[in-house]
Amino acid sequence: MATPKFVELEPVEVSREYTFPGGEKVRIENAAKIAVSESGTHRIETKEGRKHIVPIGWIHIELDVPAWTF
Repeated sequence: MATPKFVELEPVEVSREYTFPGGEKVRIENAAKIAVSESGTHRIETKEGRKHIVPIGWIHIELDVPAWTF
């Protein structure tokens, strides 16, 4: 397995919320780094150092950030 290549998010996102089919939601606050795999899976690290993996299949993402980061 290849090591994920993370992009530093500047500024740190206030939050990001993924919506999945059926209305399930995943909310992540203070995203500071993200790596997107070839399959589309998102690996996210928060400014507090927490790690999250969000699988493919989401139908919408809402970002609370002052500017586009990448």
